[in-house]
Amino acid sequence: MFRKKLLLILSLLTIASVLLVACGGNGTDVVDDSSSELQDTNTGETANTSTDEPEPEGGEEVASTGDRKGGWLDTISMSVVSSDSAVTQIEAGAIDIYSGSLSTPQDLEAIAEAGLDRSDQFGLFYELTFNPVGPIFDGTGKLNPFSSTKIREAMNWLVDRDYINQEIYGGASLPKWFPITSGFPDYAKYVDVIRPLEAKYTYNLEQAQAVITEEMEAMGASLVDGVWNYADEPVVLIFLIRTDGDGTRRPIGDYVANQLEEVGFMVDRQYKTSSEASPLWVLGDPNDGLWHLYTGAWSVASIDRDQGDDFQFYYTQQSAYAFSPLWQAYNVSDADLEVTEALANNTYSSLDERRELFTRAIELIFDYSYRIWLIDGKGFSTWRPDVAVSYDLAAGVDVNTLAPFTLRLKDEVGGLVRWGNADILVDPANPIAGSNWTFDSQWQNATSDWDGIPNPFTGVQLPQRLDHAEVIVEEGLPVSKTYDWVDLSFSEEIEIPDDVMVTWDVASQTFLTVADWKAASEIAVQVEDQAAALVGEADFTALTPNAIVDLVNSLSGYYTEISGNDADATALLDAAIAVPEVVEEEGEDGEEVTEEPETRSNMQIKIDSILALESAEEQSAALADYLVEFVISADSSYVLDLAANDYTSTKTKTVYYYPAELWDITWHDGSPMSVADFLMALIMTWEPGSEGSAVYDPSQAPVLESFLSTFKGFRLVSEDPLVMEFYSDTWYMDAEAIAVPFRTQFWPEYGYGQAGWHMIAVSNKAEAAGELAYSADKADSLEVEWMNFVAGPSLDILEAKLDEAIAESYIPYEPTLGAFITADDAAVRYQNLKDFYAEHGHFWVGTGPYILDEVFAVEKTLTLTHNPNYPDPADKWSLFSKPKLADVTVDGAGRAVIGEESAFDVFVTFEGEDYPSEEIIEVKYLLFNADGDIVEVGQADLVEEGYYQITLSADTTAQLASGANKLEVAVTVLPVSIPSFGVFEFVTE
Repeated sequence: MFRKKLLLILSLLTIASVLLVACGGNGTDVVDDSSSELQDTNTGETANTSTDEPEPEGGEEVASTGDRKGGWLDTISMSVVSSDSAVTQIEAGAIDIYSGSLSTPQDLEAIAEAGLDRSDQFGLFYELTFNPVGPIFDGTGKLNPFSSTKIREAMNWLVDRDYINQEIYGGASLPKWFPITSGFPDYAKYVDVIRPLEAKYTYNLEQAQAVITEEMEAMGASLVDGVWNYADEPVVLIFLIRTDGDGTRRPIGDYVANQLEEVGFMVDRQYKTSSEASPLWVLGDPNDGLWHLYTGAWSVASIDRDQGDDFQFYYTQQSAYAFSPLWQAYNVSDADLEVTEALANNTYSSLDERRELFTRAIELIFDYSYRIWLIDGKGFSTWRPDVAVSYDLAAGVDVNTLAPFTLRLKDEVGGLVRWGNADILVDPANPIAGSNWTFDSQWQNATSDWDGIPNPFTGVQLPQRLDHAEVIVEEGLPVSKTYDWVDLSFSEEIEIPDDVMVTWDVASQTFLTVADWKAASEIAVQVEDQAAALVGEADFTALTPNAIVDLVNSLSGYYTEISGNDADATALLDAAIAVPEVVEEEGEDGEEVTEEPETRSNMQIKIDSILALESAEEQSAALADYLVEFVISADSSYVLDLAANDYTSTKTKTVYYYPAELWDITWHDGSPMSVADFLMALIMTWEPGSEGSAVYDPSQAPVLESFLSTFKGFRLVSEDPLVMEFYSDTWYMDAEAIAVPFRTQFWPEYGYGQAGWHMIAVSNKAEAAGELAYSADKADSLEVEWMNFVAGPSLDILEAKLDEAIAESYIPYEPTLGAFITADDAAVRYQNLKDFYAEHGHFWVGTGPYILDEVFAVEKTLTLTHNPNYPDPADKWSLFSKPKLADVTVDGAGRAVIGEESAFDVFVTFEGEDYPSEEIIEVKYLLFNADGDIVEVGQADLVEEGYYQITLSADTTAQLASGANKLEVAVTVLPVSIPSFGVFEFVTE
């Protein structure tokens, strides 16, 4: 009965998992997994593959660190270098490393000729983003063809992905139709679902033209001399084409523009850098009509072993990109939102159910086509041979979490490395909702620390600031672990204790507990009972708005009496009984609208709908619900909102154990890390998305609502050493991911960077005063500066707010944090921050291995200096060995007889040696007929190490017609989360 009014969330997990590319990704190191316990989620079998802390395998010799702590280097200097000059700039000694992802065969050849080292990564992908508003832009009055879902869908047929791959990437990349990455586990898992849709949406110019013609004519456009016209003017598409990054988006854009011109559109090709394009497509109002389509690219921060959240991220308002006006324009049906939310939060109960959800999610992307996918790229960064750095198989170097920890000069400790990339300082930087560009995440990563870091070859989390974790999961969920830093167990029911904190109360600035929820639930039951009693005495033959007003006021008074909380519904009732004014309207053709305007109040409409119900029982129930809705909305304490939740049990419970030396860590301004830093991070997961908060931002509400649907609470168990618990219905197949999806729920990293409680206190003051805004969306709506911790007008405002905090001895959210922060603590923290600002000229304060020293926003350069107070030795994350990617070869007879058994051989190797069978999860095959339809999906049989066999039965070959057929083999292995593929074509006769 009760509905939720506040849209809250505990954590914005997806913010840093997918980044705009310059926009970018993440990395891992190879470990020996041969002694750990990993559940094969495809077969249900268990391999004995669980390990303790991973050790580097075959890593190269490194210089002795002595007592070196923190980063290897003294200084990292970052600057802008175009991708087309990256190799020559390294050869000339201008830079030592180019961290951006290069993609073309010419780049690869130049790197080899120059004798440079390089990475290989699979997490960079390209797409076309469409502006879906319309059909007429408010800002220009022009037609937007991409307001048509069918035209957006038809773009799949208009572009030839194979052509793009061959002509621009030299065949080194892969055509792409889906947000999930072809090099990641989910692609191999659902390849039988994926392949038919790839075939359906392959290049077909005639089909694209037919759909576009039908839709354009339906919108009132006509083809005049081969050009689409609307309102006697040519339809001109404004195409934002990126020129920076790896340089490949310009030729992609030109090709797509040519195709659009082929079907009758005029195209205004606007070539822009990331800094120039971002204010239009990400931050601008799409209804202004300043763009129609954009050459998008993304990369991930590490190998993503569960890409179920991608559909929510790219297609719904529940995305972490909800701050963008473009995402606010997305309109997905409630049924499809249930699918995307279930995959994002893992609220399914079996892998079969997940397959059903994935199948629908893969289909729905074409139903909406807010973007179409073009290429899964294989990129590479490059550097001088005397430089060493780890790279991630997905993220490469630029946004690899481990890169700052491992970047060094091979023959010395200390020194300078000059780091180049295609852009830097693209958007304002603040930890709450600042720049999400990979260009900026590079320097942000160097200043940050983490409680978990993903293995760069598998994506499985490894402990950084955590000592260990206990993960308890509901019995029956297919969860397994890889490493022994996680203790995994199962329980038939996981109860939530009364002192677990389940929500944040904005008004009282305190956390409410399960005990509070139980008390609220008792009150809710009494309110329901009282509503039923009032309805039982009501005269339905005289059910007027005035009668409803009396009933609501009576129920509100009763609620106040039993709870002590105010629930004055006067304003709500006045609005409900107000009769709308009659407004004269005209149709688009200038004729009067013939439909009669509504002359009933909203309350009268509701009364009529109640009286229209068939039975007295239905009428009574509906009226009682209506009364309670007013009380819920008028409840200033949100007690009844709290009662709408269920905190009786949970699917997962995680206990986090931090090491005793945690409180020895200091922020870059010298302030010791404290419990208050962790609690502030928790508070700020609520505050921006909660109505009534001084820092409320409406764009955060949909994201918060999505996560709150599975959040069940947290508890501070011990302060020293720090032990915390987290309860949630969200689960992942990897226990390590349950513990650390991106970071823990408590670590003071906000999705866009780290910050101590004192820095957030200062920036909240600026936000609350309406002088700055964390998000681009709010800054635009209030016409204030998008908050920037490192440059621009924000700095003067933040400095003034810091002085206010010092003068007030300000303790933020004092009813809660006052138990952990004294006035003396606050004074020291604020003075440390003021001294840091005086020295460095910015407010970006982290705990990572490097300190942001100087920022030159106009010149787009910055320097990072060694953090001498970082607690770990420099060689903690020394380089790991080469990733153990499988090579797959499929062989057999080139001809098979229809109706007779036929066998094919599969060889799985690594660097010429047989791939050990104990490290192979599965060898799956797909049989395609001459029409491209899947005939059979199965598992190859192990014959001996490195050698598998596929046997097609006589019944199977009988289903094939004469002609060409194809076997595709997908091999999934344990040491690396990148599947490998092999293809063999044969003829049946």
